[in-house]
Amino acid sequence: MLAVLLKTWQTKAKGNNGENAGKRMKSVRKRFAYQRIVKSQ
Repeated sequence: MLAVLLKTWQTKAKGNNGENAGKRMKSVRKRFAYQRIVKSQ
C-alpha cells in the first residue's frame, strides 16, 4: 500500500515541476517514517 503511494507521488513529481515535488516527497517520507516510529513505541 505505502509503496504504491510513494510510486504515485514520484510519477506526480516527474509530471509537475520536479524540484518542488521532490522536496514534497522528502517531507512526506519523513512524516511516514516519524509515524512508523511513533506507532512502534
